[in-house]
Amino acid sequence: AGARDDNLWREHGTLDMHVMVPKGTGSRDGRDKAGQLIDLFRGQDLSGLTFLEASIGEGQPGRPFANYWAMTASISWRRDQ
Repeated sequence: AGARDDNLWREHGTLDMHVMVPKGTGSRDGRDKAGQLIDLFRGQDLSGLTFLEASIGEGQPGRPFANYWAMTASISWRRDQ
């Protein structure tokens, strides 16, 4: 078996959450809601997933859709076995 690092299986990825707000309301509402979503996950360890860095929009402006405006909240995760 050896040391844990000899047998470490590490997975990592990004959880993307898309917040949709009515078009024409501005970005503040979308950013506020995205921040609240991130706060639910930041620093949590759920079923072996550890949530790490987070960002809102990752330097990108939101995107317009038919009657909505979308802002993306992203949080990276890692899982060690």
